[in-house]
Amino acid sequence: MGDGGNKQGRSSGGGWRGSVMTLLVIAAILWGFLFFACRTKSGIDFVQGRASARLGLDVTVERVTLLPPLTLRLSRVQSTDFEANVTGFHADEINVRFGLKPRVTLDLLRPELHLLYDGSVWCPTNLAALGDLPFRDLGGLSDVCAPWRGRMSITLDGGNLYWHGYRDSLIASARGVAFSVRPVKLPGHGDAFFHRLRAASVVEPAGRQTDNIVVDWLSVGEKRYIELQRATTLPAGKDAGFWGMSDDGIDGG
Repeated sequence: MGDGGNKQGRSSGGGWRGSVMTLLVIAAILWGFLFFACRTKSGIDFVQGRASARLGLDVTVERVTLLPPLTLRLSRVQSTDFEANVTGFHADEINVRFGLKPRVTLDLLRPELHLLYDGSVWCPTNLAALGDLPFRDLGGLSDVCAPWRGRMSITLDGGNLYWHGYRDSLIASARGVAFSVRPVKLPGHGDAFFHRLRAASVVEPAGRQTDNIVVDWLSVGEKRYIELQRATTLPAGKDAGFWGMSDDGIDGG
């Protein structure tokens, strides 16, 4: 009886280990298949089409690489109108990491975006919310991120953004931008998000230039801006412009 029970236990344990090994082998085969599929023209075309649909822009992707455990690296992502240097998007690299929470993490390396106001709307129109940013306050960044918070985490590094007016006049710019937003655990709040903004130089629509920018803040529920840290280089008070807060903003600093 005892020996039979031991054999049954060993058999059950061996079956469990066998199932795990089978799953690992299948996962390795699938990963290998995807790894090589991403390098084919049809694989790149598929990723390119999905990227175009997500960005709302017609983009090209030079190369796609699958990295462990499940990250897609898109190299030289560029909208077809980028060479005009008036509207368009370019990034040296975009890493798309798939997980559980958040489901997707986007890392953008050296992105560059040109937005154009044609007299009635910002182009590309799907990024019109970003076009209005220089005329708002810091809480506007929380608003722009709100639709995809919880499903996606985003980080960009070495970014340059340019806002052009009619006849290619430069309205505002932000250079050397590093920005990230991610969910954080805050007792009693399931919708808290940490934002970090760094920039080498920003020129506002009024022409004021601000350098060496550092600012961190939280958004919690309807409170879109609770300040945690800011550089002494940032303007403050009634004339703070983008770096201040409107009457409906919430500033914890």
